[in-house]
Amino acid sequence: MPLADGSPILAYLRRLGDLPPPAPRREVGWGFAFAVFAAAFAVLAFDAPTTLADPDTPWHIASGASILATGRFPTVDEWSWTIPGTPWIAKEWLSQVILATAFRLGGWAAVAAVTTATAALAVALVARETARRLTLPVAALLVAAILPLSINHLFARPHVFAWVPLVIWSIGLLRAAEDTRAPRPILLAAMVIWTNLHGSFLFGLGLVPILAVEALLRAEPARRLRLALAWAAFLGAAVVSTLLHPYGIGVWRAAFAVMNLSGLQTLLYEWLPQNFAGFNPVEGVILAAIGLLATTGVRLPAVRVGLLLLLLHMTIAHIRHTELLGLVGVLVLAEPLAAVGASAGLARARTPLALLLAGAVALAGAGASYVVRPYALPADHTPTAALAAVRSAAVPGEVLNAIGFGGWLITEGVKTWSDGRIELFGASWVNLYRDGADLRSIARFDELFSDPRIGWTLLPPSLPAVALLDRTPGWKRFYADDVAVVHVRVPR
Repeated sequence: MPLADGSPILAYLRRLGDLPPPAPRREVGWGFAFAVFAAAFAVLAFDAPTTLADPDTPWHIASGASILATGRFPTVDEWSWTIPGTPWIAKEWLSQVILATAFRLGGWAAVAAVTTATAALAVALVARETARRLTLPVAALLVAAILPLSINHLFARPHVFAWVPLVIWSIGLLRAAEDTRAPRPILLAAMVIWTNLHGSFLFGLGLVPILAVEALLRAEPARRLRLALAWAAFLGAAVVSTLLHPYGIGVWRAAFAVMNLSGLQTLLYEWLPQNFAGFNPVEGVILAAIGLLATTGVRLPAVRVGLLLLLLHMTIAHIRHTELLGLVGVLVLAEPLAAVGASAGLARARTPLALLLAGAVALAGAGASYVVRPYALPADHTPTAALAAVRSAAVPGEVLNAIGFGGWLITEGVKTWSDGRIELFGASWVNLYRDGADLRSIARFDELFSDPRIGWTLLPPSLPAVALLDRTPGWKRFYADDVAVVHVRVPR
């Protein structure tokens, strides 16, 4: 039934589309951003060794080192014995080169340091932008929510290096929407860099039409057609700019290949949904945000409501998207918060000298921690003794390895059965490993170990398949420790 003109629902919908002028921005120097960078870097330094806890880090470094050493970009798989020669590209080559360079210069400590420094830089850029609208204490409080939303996905992997262009891109689009103009062409440089760092550039492209709608709602009706065409032209230019990549259109195919992997949500940590069975920092931030919005009278434009709901959905659905809610969500909230009284006015922001000095001390202390503290890959990802035993005995045949050991084996020059390049091996391959190693069915166990080229295994002792191999004809336990168990094939 149609809504009456006096309907509160219709009035609410009209109110959502009626956008007031944005709160003014002020000049902000780099002092506050420096202080936030130092604080974030120091906080992240406390737990910096966990940035090395992802088993994919070694093969990303190996890929970057190969590019630096040969000057060429790989086009086929050269690291596995199961599918050698299969098309594969280093789509995140720039991040991999950064990681490899850090490792070459300073080992694992440098890898952890460049990872946490990049994350801190992204947070600092958000802080500087929010300080254009909000008082420094309010901006600092808002930005503080980013760390608990990102720390559980802070690993030395390409996605972290994409956080900086993500922030720059989001700031540029939000400013353009608020100013009812098209984004500046210089912003396309951020998209080029982002595309070469990580496949999440697709999210950045998706932000363009969303914020274009806000720009159109803010603009006078007579300007909307021309403005829509300008945003469409920018989106087209952004799409073209993503092709400025060593693999061209191949980076799109690779990005969609990862997005289209199905059946892996229960296998990969970052693809899991949020777990709210116990206390989760994400839950705390979400509840605090709801309380803030409910008690301050913040009026969110309809487009920003939709964008925040999208970010919230992505965060709840997959752990890998949590940092988007922090980095982009804070930027989305800054202007509406300023409009309800948290505005800093137009006076230039001045960072207290004491805060700058404290930041310098924190930065120096955090930097020193990377020098004095030992850094290494986690022991449960590096079965060093097991591999040494296999090599000492010259065990013949290929290895059937746990996927989590694959990245490290690549750095040791061992051809893998599988590794963390999931888009290369595919969901069916990973599901075979899961079903066979977890003994979901004996048929899948037999299929997993059926390849006659397999001469030995390298699996964690906790896997059910390890115990069954002890009782399986044709296999003999050769080596075992707390990290890995090796079985070798023997004549029946």
